[in-house]
Amino acid sequence: MTRAGLPSPPVGTGYDVLVLLHVVCVVGGFGGLAYNGLTLALASRRGLEGVAVLQVNQQVAQLAELLVYGAFLFGLAAIGASKSKYGFGQAWVSVAAALYVVDLGLLHGVIRPARKRYAATAEELSQVTVLTERERPPQVAVLDGLSKRISLGWGAFDLVVVVVLYLMIFKPGA
Repeated sequence: MTRAGLPSPPVGTGYDVLVLLHVVCVVGGFGGLAYNGLTLALASRRGLEGVAVLQVNQQVAQLAELLVYGAFLFGLAAIGASKSKYGFGQAWVSVAAALYVVDLGLLHGVIRPARKRYAATAEELSQVTVLTERERPPQVAVLDGLSKRISLGWGAFDLVVVVVLYLMIFKPGA
């Protein structure tokens, strides 16, 4: 129903296809990124094998990030195709879009730079020869700090995703 009490016009197949593409991108993109913090934690315990795991994970994350961008574009297109059923005047839509920007900020400003530095430091550490068992190369401390930063970044990223999903499912204020 519209605010005037009249039934909403049917939105049509184009809208449904856009919502389907939006959901596919959400599942593939955000789902593909959801466990990156856990992957980092597990790979960090694997020594040289962990470097290879991180390299493969980085390639998968690049595809997932493209799908995250697609989710936003298809979501905007679906709103446009909804024949005014949904719009940026509705709080849940505006808040979800703003939180998407927050997630991109976390991804590009916190996670990606730390992940890139982590991979380079892990690669560097794999070339270091430890002379004694008690000797701890300085790269280990750097990796520990980066691991915490990346894990916190992914935790915040995933929390924002859950809030956006809540908004999209329950549409408070709609």
